[in-house]
Amino acid sequence: MSAPRRFVSHGILPSARSLLSGPDGKPPTWSERLQALKHVPPLLKLVYQTHRGYTVAILALRAVRSLIPLTVLWIGKLIIDGVIAAMRVRETGGVVEWWHLGGLVALELGIAI
Repeated sequence: MSAPRRFVSHGILPSARSLLSGPDGKPPTWSERLQALKHVPPLLKLVYQTHRGYTVAILALRAVRSLIPLTVLWIGKLIIDGVIAAMRVRETGGVVEWWHLGGLVALELGIAI
């Protein structure tokens, strides 16, 4: 009896690229990828039937996680705007309050980690 096509008999795991390729060795097309999404609702239904709270937590955490890059970019923009404003204040002889920028940098660091 031979081993399944995607597994090797000597115990070493196949590469990720080989798992993502189709039977002919080519990566799946966009239409095949979109067709694979039809399996997501039944999967979520099974998880929901197992534990409702877990399903809600998974979806909520995915939504939050998807907003992190946008949030980091927005905070980076605020930091750059703050530095430009501080340079203008300093050129006019004013006192620059760096605590605001320090807070933004700390916030971005906390989100990034």
